[in-house]
Amino acid sequence: MGPSLIAHLILNWRTTCCFLFIICCYISSSYLLVYCIHHDEHFQIIEFANFKRGMISNNHLPWEFNAALRPSLQPAIAYAMLNVMQSLRLTDPFHQAFIFRVFSSLIFLYSSLRLYKTFSNEITSPFLQKVFFFLSFFFYMFPISGVRFSSENMSACSFVLGFTIIFPLLFATGPETLDKKKLILTGAIFGISFLFRYQSAILIGGLASWLMVYQYRRFSDWLVVFAGFLIVCLLGVVLDYWLYAKWVFSAYNYLNFNIIESGSAAFGISPWHFYITSIDLRKWMIPLNISLIMLVLLFLLVRPKHPVSWVFYPFLLVHSLIAHKETRFVYPILIYLPFIVTSSLQFLSDRFQHQRFRFRPLIGLLMIINSFAFVATTVSVGDNSTEIFKFIRKLPDKPIKVYYTNSFFFYTLNNGSKNITPHFYKDRHVIDMELVSMSIGKNVHNVLVHPDTLTYIVLDKNQQEEFGDSLKLVFDPQPELVRTLNYRNWMRQGPSLWKLYELKPAKSATKSLAVHHEKCRPRKPIKQLIL
Repeated sequence: MGPSLIAHLILNWRTTCCFLFIICCYISSSYLLVYCIHHDEHFQIIEFANFKRGMISNNHLPWEFNAALRPSLQPAIAYAMLNVMQSLRLTDPFHQAFIFRVFSSLIFLYSSLRLYKTFSNEITSPFLQKVFFFLSFFFYMFPISGVRFSSENMSACSFVLGFTIIFPLLFATGPETLDKKKLILTGAIFGISFLFRYQSAILIGGLASWLMVYQYRRFSDWLVVFAGFLIVCLLGVVLDYWLYAKWVFSAYNYLNFNIIESGSAAFGISPWHFYITSIDLRKWMIPLNISLIMLVLLFLLVRPKHPVSWVFYPFLLVHSLIAHKETRFVYPILIYLPFIVTSSLQFLSDRFQHQRFRFRPLIGLLMIINSFAFVATTVSVGDNSTEIFKFIRKLPDKPIKVYYTNSFFFYTLNNGSKNITPHFYKDRHVIDMELVSMSIGKNVHNVLVHPDTLTYIVLDKNQQEEFGDSLKLVFDPQPELVRTLNYRNWMRQGPSLWKLYELKPAKSATKSLAVHHEKCRPRKPIKQLIL
């Protein structure tokens, strides 16, 4: 066995260990990040699949179902996966949701790897190549966006796969013709991206514009790509019929409602600078995110003709002009940030060659900050209210009463008669929920509890400190490891720090709480911090 072979084996061993570590990180994140960024991620995918499996009626679905304006591809995938899991006797909904997140994580990691391999040759500095590799998997926002079984994540990954197929063809094939099979495959993958999330049309349009401007001589080849795209879109119409039981073109319905009729504005209007002001500029995140902003702007100035520029910036611009904004809307372009950042650093390194070694300590510091932020986003949960069913599903068949102090649990605990609720996680238990004043204080002991009713109250972090010690704790959704790591709440966990306490019948209960019934406004989605 020669020295070169030994070196090759050592290199492969290190690479294998590196990727195993990356996969373990994302599987851990898939296990811990039980929340959904927005309710659409659950109700318009999982519950749609639940409906097709005959588990619920269409009366329990959101209004978008009757309007037939949501894509049908992802509910179809969820439907197939749930049936496979059912056949394997994996019936626990929490295990099923975990498998969905692992599935999404692996697709995201594969997409990130392909994007790294596609553009790594543009980074000439060995040091910056390592930075590029590190950020491709450990950029601190990726646990939030990359492990979700959401349309944003699946659409972004699909587009990246198509992008990384067609981009090398432009330089690896002769000028006369391109591989038609790969062109059709690319168009089909772009079509899949579109069927995951219709906003990916902006990404596709940006890349198509770049191809027409800089590769216009191959117009006939781009028609082949369009043919593949069109075939998949026609299959999407068939899937729409499967989901909605009628012939519809949900993409048009979506465009008509949100753009032509401006229906999305009814859910809130934000200024054009919403995505800029949503960037976390608090304490130790200031140097990292300020640097990211400057490097993103620099890439636009020095690489305006790069295809990534034609994909990234138009997508951000269009979403900045749309009235209704949510930070999750721009998650599909986060995957390009590692290349944008590293390419800008490469430009600075080439421009200031004599001082480039002075950049390394600064880059190292930013990587350390990013690493801490990555850990925080890997183990930090947001809306984990559905975790309460892990406890409820184990209770005996008795009436259950749950008091809660804010609208965090509105969708989770309501009975579904008037509002949507996550039936996917529920079982035979019937829950009566009531909203109580947030300033209940010592009056919590005066709640009238029926002896035959299992009665509980959900308390947030401040209420736990105020009077939680006087009650019996029965369920804490936060893993012990996360609680240990989150020293003095440096991970900035908020609503997820709730705990469930049991209420016992009082010996003399003459005073009752002023209880507000279920007439409360549904809470808005938790604001995620981008960049």
